[in-house]
Amino acid sequence: SYLSARFFARAPEGALRPSAPAQESGPAPKASATPDVSSLSAELSAVLDELIQARTRASVLAKALFRTRIDIHVRRRAEDQVRHAALHDVLTGLANRHLFLNRLEQMLYRLSRRPNSSFAVLFIHVDRFGVVNDSLGHTIGDQILVSIAQRLRQCVRPNDTIARLE
Repeated sequence: SYLSARFFARAPEGALRPSAPAQESGPAPKASATPDVSSLSAELSAVLDELIQARTRASVLAKALFRTRIDIHVRRRAEDQVRHAALHDVLTGLANRHLFLNRLEQMLYRLSRRPNSSFAVLFIHVDRFGVVNDSLGHTIGDQILVSIAQRLRQCVRPNDTIARLE
């Protein structure tokens, strides 16, 4: 294991080292019967300090990676919110004119490729809505528009497009 390899590699000569095979040129040196405890303790302490430092570095890196993943997630959410705001009406959440025209282009392209397919566009204009805003205030007018948007959403399929073309 890593710990035993490091420990034995740093142990003082003759202290708990595995014995090497005897050489033919002479007798093998004798290992001392009692290892030097203070040097072994110092070596073990040094190895443990290195392990603690390695664990600390790994922990710091793991925290940094976690923060980076959160930062990426936050950035993607912000980009999605900007994209949604660019294509939808702020008040009602319906598609805006730009998204509506894009979807209309897509449908016209599909129609050119599949002549037997069809689609419909329904335009609803709320007459004299300015009178509602002038008499009841813009807050009530906004609430009415949000209510109309919610009711229209209930009348169509999830993939259909409802747009507010102010």
